[in-house]
Amino acid sequence: MPAIPASTKTSLDQRLTLRAKERWPQLVTVRVRYHGQFAYVEGQLTDGGRLPLSAAALRWLGHLLGVGAAGV
Repeated sequence: MPAIPASTKTSLDQRLTLRAKERWPQLVTVRVRYHGQFAYVEGQLTDGGRLPLSAAALRWLGHLLGVGAAGV
């Protein structure tokens, strides 16, 4: 499976940032790291702590609607 396209990375970053503002006010930022077909999400808390969201490891399935939990 190919790596996640740059346009999809941008879209995912924007969607997660917006969702965090709506649902998780204790998160200052949401950071996404990419490796191959996987995206790993981490949140930074208002107190400076980090919240690795390992349950939010996502796998690219070839199209935007095909992003799903990686099961790690």
